[in-house]
Amino acid sequence: EGLLTDLCGDKKDEMIRLFRRVYPDGDLLDLYNLDFIVRKGVYEFFDRKAECEAPLYCYMITYHLNYFGGIPAYHGFCLPLVFGNTEYVDACNEPDCVALSQKMHQAWINFATCGDPNGGDVPEWKPYRKGECGTYELNRALRAQRHDFLNHLQVVYSLIEMEEDEGA
Repeated sequence: EGLLTDLCGDKKDEMIRLFRRVYPDGDLLDLYNLDFIVRKGVYEFFDRKAECEAPLYCYMITYHLNYFGGIPAYHGFCLPLVFGNTEYVDACNEPDCVALSQKMHQAWINFATCGDPNGGDVPEWKPYRKGECGTYELNRALRAQRHDFLNHLQVVYSLIEMEEDEGA
């Protein structure tokens, strides 16, 4: 929590409360890794891309591996899942990971053949729409997640940024 205090100042408790509302059992390290490092910039990019005519399908990997006693998915973790070759990656040798790979592999085949990842055993995956913050959350449950978490986070981010600007 010390890192979050450094990043959020007096908004730390609000950030943790919002995170816990969406991810009750989530690791607070994800709040830093996913939200401060990844999610904010990614959604800004998605909002710009969503203005195009082609549908935009977004995902975020929130999977935690049992490897090394439990670690968040690392950069590039989606590659063996998409290509269906988890048996070649030690960290992916667990039943939930193999099941996730089967669904991801199918989604990418669907998308490559018809421009839509839906079909087969793939849970409904709706295109991203600006302001809806919809993502396909790739975790052990493989669920399509739509929530207002990011909208609330954006407000808190902007307050933190304003405080940083005032302090400069």
